[in-house]
Amino acid sequence: MMTRRCACGCGTELGPPASRKWVSNTHYQRVYRRTAAGRADAARRLEKRRLRRRQWREQKLCIRCGAATTAGWARCRRCAENNNRNNRAAKSARRRAGRCTRCGAGPLDSGTATCDDCRRDYRVWRQQRVRDGICTQCGERRDPEATGTWCSACRRSDRDRRRRLRIRRALAGFEAALGRQTDRLRGLRHPGGRAPHSR
Repeated sequence: MMTRRCACGCGTELGPPASRKWVSNTHYQRVYRRTAAGRADAARRLEKRRLRRRQWREQKLCIRCGAATTAGWARCRRCAENNNRNNRAAKSARRRAGRCTRCGAGPLDSGTATCDDCRRDYRVWRQQRVRDGICTQCGERRDPEATGTWCSACRRSDRDRRRRLRIRRALAGFEAALGRQTDRLRGLRHPGGRAPHSR
């Protein structure tokens, strides 16, 4: 069988023609994607991926893996969790580097998490939603009797979340105080030389 060589001219030996993973990842990163053929191949794959995502979105399937989704969501639960984890990691890495947490531009002025452009874009987006009568939190149409910029469902959800947080903080404070009290009691000695609860 004749061996195939990479089209970029580097001399890398390729796998069988039927294989889609015919070029190693490091080789692809360094050489192939910089060539005209590599750029064209990447553009074709990107367009194919966009088309597939559009079709899955229209069919109410996960835009990442094609699995069934909960009504109103673009991703299945597993893909949404992975996406959220990756976004949190990228955001914290950008914050540590002193860059905008949304677009990665930087360096920023001290005390800000986003750049001026992102803050301006967010203000415009939020004002447009308020003008259109859309909840700025979930994107649903606001109730006519709802005050503020959130719908009543988001307001209720936020109120419940804050209540749970207050309870959790109060319990944590109570447990800490109880722990200190218990530690103090453990240190006490009985007049007979024994600890109060020892046998």
